[in-house]
Amino acid sequence: MNTLIKTAATIALGTAAAFASPAAAGGAPQVSVSYADLNLSNESGVQILDRRIDKAISNVCGGMAPRDVSRNLQFKACVKETAALVQPKRDLAVSDYREGRLAMRERVIRFAAQ
Repeated sequence: MNTLIKTAATIALGTAAAFASPAAAGGAPQVSVSYADLNLSNESGVQILDRRIDKAISNVCGGMAPRDVSRNLQFKACVKETAALVQPKRDLAVSDYREGRLAMRERVIRFAAQ
């Protein structure tokens, strides 16, 4: 079962990276993180979602650059701002899942770098 969860997480991260595209308005990269395969009623499912979100934020913000202090400061600021933007969406997804309000919604969190 643990291997199945790891495999699903790997596939979802690859899918999230594949969905990254320039946003129509500002050209900022946009990403979608799916949680359709996760059970968010338990802590392990929520932890997997959090790891997917963290990885997607890192990807959409461009990553760290060795020996480039300015770029690294920009990356850290982007991660902080984007995480703050995504947190309410993540919390709503978990709450909706636990309260059974997902029948009419797709199970994807979308966001762009800030």
